[in-house]
Amino acid sequence: MIYFWPNLLPIAVFSTYIFFGNSMTLSVAVASLILFGLVKDPMTELPFFFKSWLEMMVSNRRIQKFMLCDEVQPNIHKKVDEAGMTALSVVGNFSWGFSEKKDKKKEEEKKKYKKTAKKAVKEESKQISEAKKSKKISSIITLKDVNFQVRKGEFICIIGDVGSGKTSLLKSIVGDLIYLAEDEIARCGGRDAELEETQLDALRKKILAPEYFESEANKPIKIDGKVAYVEQNPWIQNKTIRENILFDKPLDKTKYVRTIEACQLERDLEILPAGDATEIGEKGINLSGGQKARVSLARAVYQEADIILMDDPISALDANVKKKIFKEVF
Repeated sequence: MIYFWPNLLPIAVFSTYIFFGNSMTLSVAVASLILFGLVKDPMTELPFFFKSWLEMMVSNRRIQKFMLCDEVQPNIHKKVDEAGMTALSVVGNFSWGFSEKKDKKKEEEKKKYKKTAKKAVKEESKQISEAKKSKKISSIITLKDVNFQVRKGEFICIIGDVGSGKTSLLKSIVGDLIYLAEDEIARCGGRDAELEETQLDALRKKILAPEYFESEANKPIKIDGKVAYVEQNPWIQNKTIRENILFDKPLDKTKYVRTIEACQLERDLEILPAGDATEIGEKGINLSGGQKARVSLARAVYQEADIILMDDPISALDANVKKKIFKEVF
């Protein structure tokens, strides 16, 4: 249909031209057909243009939403004394972020559109009144009064129900959550204090400022050594399997082979057409869930980090593979 509808244009134009009493001459017909031939290809591509334009708008909104998110707090980690026994220490309150700012232009358009119906106007006024309500600081805090320490050589397992904050704790350690200092909460009136949007915005700007963590006393996370993190949803680069595991580190063949064996990737590399030189598609599209999990785990193992954080990395594996990996890696 997309390719057929430009061919209907000459029929429609000539029919309209004759309908209004005009006579069709050879010169008019030839000139018109030449013009229709010139615009045929652009008209055929017009639907694809609108499709691409809509996709661009959707992608632009997603990028805009991401770029308007709160920045990650810089310099949140503090290097602890290597002579001590503490490998990791996390103390404080952490939040996933403040509420998103509303798009005022969009809200105004919705308000104008809904003015015609009384019911819609009542709902809109109700939403506006709710939006103006202040928020308690306690509703922003995700992890409250965290006091978590790990000594060197310890193997710690965190067990809890779904949504209890296990992933949030690991995210706070790597610095993905926003730290809310107890003194800042006290200055705002305590956790039960209700803050308006302007006050929340001022608090956000203050704790996300780079100079806020210039003092070592303000840093809530103390780490001794290098940290590796294995996410629950494996993060895979659009590179070869070897490049994903090495992660820009130089190749040590002995260590690389041991890593492959420990993560049970030998059989997979035999099946893949180019072995560890196989190019992985975007988001690991040509790998199974278990293969992606093991490649992500192998990356952390190869780094030989002092502290390895793992967020349920073997949940997508078979029971026998889990047992082998737990024995070799953990």
